[in-house]
Amino acid sequence: MPSPQETAFADQAIATMDALERESMAGWPVHPPEEVHIGPDLIRLITGFPIPFFNTVAQARFAPDDADAAIATTLDRFRARAVPMLWYVGPGSAPPDLGERLVAHGLTPTDDSPAMARELGAMPPDDDLPPGLRVARVADPATFARFGDIVGAGFGIPPEVAAKLVEIFGRVGFGPEQPWRHDLGCLDGEPVAAASRYLSEDAVGIFNVVTREDVRGRGIGAAMTRVILHEAAAGGRRLAVLTSSPDGEPLYRKLGFVEIGRVRTYLGPG
Repeated sequence: MPSPQETAFADQAIATMDALERESMAGWPVHPPEEVHIGPDLIRLITGFPIPFFNTVAQARFAPDDADAAIATTLDRFRARAVPMLWYVGPGSAPPDLGERLVAHGLTPTDDSPAMARELGAMPPDDDLPPGLRVARVADPATFARFGDIVGAGFGIPPEVAAKLVEIFGRVGFGPEQPWRHDLGCLDGEPVAAASRYLSEDAVGIFNVVTREDVRGRGIGAAMTRVILHEAAAGGRRLAVLTSSPDGEPLYRKLGFVEIGRVRTYLGPG
């Protein structure tokens, strides 16, 4: 059973993770007919691109008596656009049986991942990078395209989906003042790893940490993550949050992250 201190930390981290998502979505450059809705009851993104990842619902918080009607109304918006979608049920979602209700409305469970967090006060040692690895900030569209190639290959994403990801994230820009920042890791001059972060005033969200399959097991993913942690701490951020894949969870635990809840994903029909 978690201690009161552990429960308080998890509650704080969940609130921070939700706030980061809302802040990042609020600043997103939307191109019609795309739509982003950020309301008290949910966040809804519909790009119209026929891949579930680009059409999503998150942070749904419904009263139990209203939940089924709200689910039906929300799904109708995606059906009207004829796009498949993903519904994320995180630790702050409500009601508690939201996932079961989604299944009853025809959605299919697809993933169950840990939400994780760590304080940035006591940082892990700033170890040297693995031999031959150099980590550089993405600063232009051409480098970001190479970043997209690594993300696509590392996560097994089809090229057209990786290209769409690059197009959407590239709208934000690459200036040093941008809260979205991306790193490309090169091993002996060849791109092999990627990582992204979103920086708020007091926290950092970590995304897209991936290493090319043929060079995994050399500490490259850990090094990419440490770069983000140290940069965020140096900038005065207090907390780092992320959602891990099963493969990444042991790495993040070694870096001091703890689980604060689960993020369950449900696939909806288009």
